[in-house]
Amino acid sequence: MNTLKNIKPSIFLLCILFGLYGVGKSQSTGSLIKHAISVIHPGVSAEKPLECTLVEATSRFEPQSTYYMDVESVLCGSKECKVVTVRIHWDELGRYKKFEMRNGAELEKNEGKPFTKEDYLKMDQILKDLNSPLQEFYKDELVDNSHANAADALSGATVVIDKNAVVEGAVWTCYTLWYWANGGVVSTIRNMTDTKLNLAQLHRYLKGSNKAYKIFALEQITARKAKDIISHDLVVSQALTSKEFLKLGINYFEKITPENYFSSMEKLFSKANTLQKTVLMDSFLSTDLEASKEFYDAFGVYFSQSESYQVISLLFDLMIRKNENSSVLIEQTLPLLQNENILISRRAYWFLKKRKLNKEQNLAVQQFANKHKGML
Repeated sequence: MNTLKNIKPSIFLLCILFGLYGVGKSQSTGSLIKHAISVIHPGVSAEKPLECTLVEATSRFEPQSTYYMDVESVLCGSKECKVVTVRIHWDELGRYKKFEMRNGAELEKNEGKPFTKEDYLKMDQILKDLNSPLQEFYKDELVDNSHANAADALSGATVVIDKNAVVEGAVWTCYTLWYWANGGVVSTIRNMTDTKLNLAQLHRYLKGSNKAYKIFALEQITARKAKDIISHDLVVSQALTSKEFLKLGINYFEKITPENYFSSMEKLFSKANTLQKTVLMDSFLSTDLEASKEFYDAFGVYFSQSESYQVISLLFDLMIRKNENSSVLIEQTLPLLQNENILISRRAYWFLKKRKLNKEQNLAVQQFANKHKGML
């Protein structure tokens, strides 16, 4: 192992921030397990995976494993850039924790300029940003090579990404390391963690207060297609706590059975606020699962229980697609002609206008038309 005596003061500070290879008691009091994995990195190919070695570190003092992998700092871009080995660390949920390099190794920018302390700190923040615009680009889109005299990071081209999203002069390094930290390795680690947990442990995560672990548990319960009543009720109880959990919950219900999906979604709809109802309606409209006519007849009761035009309009879209010839639906729709919101009553009018109605129903529709003929 390299010693510290030859490290420059600035590098020593960075080593404190990001760690040193081989330093840390947890590795000497636990074990290291090497996993051969295949990972797609868009810096090389969007289709052909790379064969890598992911190391799992266990400790007698920590119940959870941690992971690290040694990667090249640059996989694409100019051949002028210096390639160094970077070690990236993750926790058991695949969340990026830190990066580090061997003693004395440095990342470089264009023209061989070494990273400054500020550059290293910015790189750490870039790797922590799950919403980085770097993920929106293919490697060949990051720079514009059409201007021969333009100056850029590593390749003599103009960087097209927001300069705040990269370390200036090191766009390829940022791109390469961000995808190592937040790409395919993440799902691999999460799957490894899942294999160590039973359903009861996932239930504890879902009932807990840690959002990251709750999301992990919901994803894994869905992946397992767990149909037990405890899993189901926990998902129902969590689904309306946030928009993110609602979408995850819908995904879970779609993976079980059609009967479970429709009954669970109706249960959520009855308790949801307006915004949540629109999300649920979008799912009803897009799902390929089929429900019975009796379900849609019963679901039509929400015409009279909704005050939002957006929700009612989506209900009409659903019924026209799934239950438009229902006589029950016509009876449920008629009271909407009296709604004070003209958008709602007019939507009901045009729906009824195209249906086969009895004499009394036709009269109600005609009376509405006479009253609002200037607004139709």
